[in-house]
Amino acid sequence: MMDKAAIGAAVALSKHAGYVFIATVGPERVPHLAAAGPLLLEDNQVAITAWYCPVTLANIQQFPEVSIVVWQKETDSGYQLIGKLEKVRDVAQIDGYAPKEDVSLYPQVERQLVIKIDSVLFFSQALHADTAE
Repeated sequence: MMDKAAIGAAVALSKHAGYVFIATVGPERVPHLAAAGPLLLEDNQVAITAWYCPVTLANIQQFPEVSIVVWQKETDSGYQLIGKLEKVRDVAQIDGYAPKEDVSLYPQVERQLVIKIDSVLFFSQALHADTAE
């Protein structure tokens, strides 16, 4: 069973930092990185809300395994959360608010990804061993 305290510490750090990075991979096995807002805790799951680009969404639908990085530069401390997509929730939708902009290239729906966390690792620029929290 996953250590809820470690997940809670990562969630708290993400709120302090204000953002996280989520890594996905596509069918060509090309990694893709997205930035998102802080984590929300839901049991041994986390929820991450953002206006995700189409590549992130396509990747996570085909390959639901993800890596989430929470890191604080000032202290060089953080966590890497390894998990799997459980569900996608639609949160908000844009309805043509900027008619002069070509919005076909941009996300139109704010979504929340719910990720079941399998492991939590320390994350740092300094020498580290990728050990579990």
